Amino acid sequence: MITISNNNHWLLNQEKIAGENIFLISDGMEYSYSQIAEMSKKAASYFYEIGIRDEGRIPILAENSIEFVVNINALWILNVIPVPLNPKISDDELNSIINHLNPKFIIQSNNKISLMPNDVEVVKFYSTEINNYDSVNNISKFNSESISLMLYTSGSTGTPKCVELTFNNLFASVKAMDAFVSHTVYDVWLASLPLNHIGGLSIILRTMAAGCSVVIPKSFSVENLYEVIRKHKPSLISVVPTIHKRILDSFKYPWGNLKNVFIGGGPVSEELVLSSLKNNWPISIVYGSTETSSMVSIASAENLSAQGFSAGKPLSGVKIFIDKSGTDKTSNEEIGRIVIESESVSKSYYRYEKKNNNLSEGKYYSNDLGKIDKNGNLQVFGRIDDIIISGGENISLNEIENLLSLELDFNHSVCLGIKDDKWGQSYILVTDSQKDNIEDGIYGYLKDRLSNYKLPKQIIKLKKLPISPLGKPLKSEIKKIISADFL
Repeated sequence: MITISNNNHWLLNQEKIAGENIFLISDGMEYSYSQIAEMSKKAASYFYEIGIRDEGRIPILAENSIEFVVNINALWILNVIPVPLNPKISDDELNSIINHLNPKFIIQSNNKISLMPNDVEVVKFYSTEINNYDSVNNISKFNSESISLMLYTSGSTGTPKCVELTFNNLFASVKAMDAFVSHTVYDVWLASLPLNHIGGLSIILRTMAAGCSVVIPKSFSVENLYEVIRKHKPSLISVVPTIHKRILDSFKYPWGNLKNVFIGGGPVSEELVLSSLKNNWPISIVYGSTETSSMVSIASAENLSAQGFSAGKPLSGVKIFIDKSGTDKTSNEEIGRIVIESESVSKSYYRYEKKNNNLSEGKYYSNDLGKIDKNGNLQVFGRIDDIIISGGENISLNEIENLLSLELDFNHSVCLGIKDDKWGQSYILVTDSQKDNIEDGIYGYLKDRLSNYKLPKQIIKLKKLPISPLGKPLKSEIKKIISADFL
């Protein structure tokens, strides 16, 4: 259960309640809540002395590490808004974000930055130097309605937007998840997703709110994940489908204290679900986004077994409904845009035109198509721009990508809608699979399972596809590589 309130700094609150409990496990070291709180206060003192003060927006470049967690909490102590960024960000992307945020400082806990504009100061922070700092004296007043985080969306299909989330948003999400999980202080989360994304950062927030523990692997390599799982036996895991498939291949059966494996962040195949259930894995399929502060619906193993494949039912305090207006991608009267209403929904994007805003009056109008089935479960059919109409027939590009995911041994494949003089719309399929004659293999595989009108007009083979930190192919970048008349 959640052991803190939302009327004080979360870490400092937990320090008083469960100070000696283990909070972080990293690089073979264990750190208590008191130790991380003291490190965060010292980091806050250092940041304050160099000029990082109230209400600033400070980008953070850090790997999944103790530095990341300390940086976030230190900035909260100072009433400063953290903006976690992908530590592997390109120079062009970083400069674009700097121009968007216009920060005075950027905190670096890796070796990424080589050159910054003259008016941006790079602050290097490493936990090994923490004892050189004094503990902060002037802790800022906590305001649950203030912006706590700014996170850039993945931008897998277009320009990233910067989502503003308040402490109220985050606390609502943590409470809703806790109602499903029933945390105890003995739980151990695995930090198996990038902390600069809401999926990964939420793992830290849930841990901190419940007073339990989180283990941070050295990297996202399969070897490091296996090592951490074997040594620490985490009770709660949140992963993308590809990682869960690899865990299944390695472990086959779940370990005794495993309570749940939450699978999301991309299309989940029914084959993966069935193989998991067959071997008694306590899986749950989840659906959510940055704008909703992480998960908003969950299909538990019991739900999946009894009612079939879905994204499940809304979490406590969440309403999900379907909006038909403005969606002409399907003639099915039950299918429309998925809309989320919850206290966890962001109220705004930072410096973004309102005419293109997906956020309105506590609701998030997603770019996904879906329906509510007869059992009250959410069915997700993919992004609105992943549905094309070819010769009057609806084609879900998401369905085709999902169908291929297991066959290609988890090499990436993406479908991109194109204009077609004969049929109006069609699509090309792009893959980085290096199998011999893969083009013929894909055509044969799809032809045995799909109608002819659903087959790709062309298959393009690339050596490498641009991939997001969550393992999603970046379609907007792929389109730049390939010359085609896209929709």
